[in-house]
Amino acid sequence: MALASMGQPVRTALAQATTETFCVVADARVERDDPDRNIGDGVMLQVDSPNEDGLGEMQSYLKFDVTIPAGATITSATLTLWVRPTGTNGTQHNVHVYSVSNDWTESGITWNNKPALGMDVGMLPTIPAPNGTSFPVSASIAAAAFSGPGTYAFALAYPSGETHSDGIDFHSKEGASPGPCLDITYTEGDVDTDTPTMTPSDTATSTETSTPTNTPTDTPTNTPTDTPTNTPTDTPTDTPTDEATFTPTNTPTDTPTDTPTDEVTGTPTNTPTNTPTDEPVSTATNTATLEATLTPTDEATSVPTASATEPPDSPVTDTPAAPVPTADPNVVIYTEEDHRRAQAPLCMDLSGQTSPAVRAAVPDGAVPGGNVYCRVLAQDGVFPNPIDSARVGDPGLIEYGIITAVDVFGVTSNGFADPTFEHAVTVCLQGTGRFIFLSALNSPRTTYEPPSFVQDGYTCAAISSAGTVVLIPPAPQN
Repeated sequence: MALASMGQPVRTALAQATTETFCVVADARVERDDPDRNIGDGVMLQVDSPNEDGLGEMQSYLKFDVTIPAGATITSATLTLWVRPTGTNGTQHNVHVYSVSNDWTESGITWNNKPALGMDVGMLPTIPAPNGTSFPVSASIAAAAFSGPGTYAFALAYPSGETHSDGIDFHSKEGASPGPCLDITYTEGDVDTDTPTMTPSDTATSTETSTPTNTPTDTPTNTPTDTPTNTPTDTPTDTPTDEATFTPTNTPTDTPTDTPTDEVTGTPTNTPTNTPTDEPVSTATNTATLEATLTPTDEATSVPTASATEPPDSPVTDTPAAPVPTADPNVVIYTEEDHRRAQAPLCMDLSGQTSPAVRAAVPDGAVPGGNVYCRVLAQDGVFPNPIDSARVGDPGLIEYGIITAVDVFGVTSNGFADPTFEHAVTVCLQGTGRFIFLSALNSPRTTYEPPSFVQDGYTCAAISSAGTVVLIPPAPQN
């Protein structure tokens, strides 16, 4: 039977997914009724269809600088806007998102010079009346709208031909910073992994023979004599005799051998193995290192046994004792508590990634037909994306000092944002401190410190809606 050998590794490319948020660098609305007016500094982004008389139509334009690495491929994108709390009754019609040219400026765009609507790349859901409370709405944007890093522009408009005059108002970046934002998920770089393959080889084979093999007898064996032939040297060997001997060596020979493993074992070969005989023979003890191999000498001969007998209850073997493993100081030993904590509920972001900074216990049906997600904004006091600090919504918290900040939000099965939770969600932030909640249902957002508790190194509290949860240092003691 031919042994298989390790062939050349197969290189497998694994794409790494990353999600980043990019908020508008320019936004403006244009009005058909006032075609030369620029409204780039307004606090509202409005969308409306014309009435039966062709009046009242409005569109809004957004521009984003998507600064992802060169060569990256965008796999998904989500546009999020915030509905203004007043001045609108919502809309029962779907606002569409169109890809447009980025050849316009916030301070120069008007109805007369606006870029033409291009490909329809997304659609917002119908929007209920805000009744005094601002909330986010989202649309999935087709990945085909992007081709890597660059400046992208979009228009918010109702499809041509609609005349319902059922408008909707959103916050611009001037109305509520940071304004509309794009969550971009992309892949970049290939991580090569080595997958060894098994290649059949014509080299060493293990062949059974009919020669005698280590058959125990009633005669004493392996009994040292007054003149032992096993003379210790730097490389333990037996003095060659007329009998078969073992010669441990660290030097590969032309004789087929077994590939060294953590436990040295013998392999049947065409040469008879060490066989107990009627005469006391000194059997070499294999004390070589793990690289030692069992190599028959050139003078090895077959020595028949005196007579075959029934094997004893405890068979005699020549297998050396396995080496005793020692602890590797570089290997982390996890405790029971570590394993218990690792099994706590995770809360992933839209790309499926999780972070040890946040845990969440989400009851079934918290978002009917959807899920609750967590996006880490800051960890250990650091905002990887500086613009995420604006998402906290309270500059005072930034000044006070933030340990951890996480956006907690609901998404329906259709991919739309849902700020309301049917059941409270318990969120746990890694570390110890004061748990602050800023509800997405309030505009402007206000800080609220719900009752909290500490468990397994996390500070936890229940929240009743989507929003931002923040862990800040404990209040100083007087």
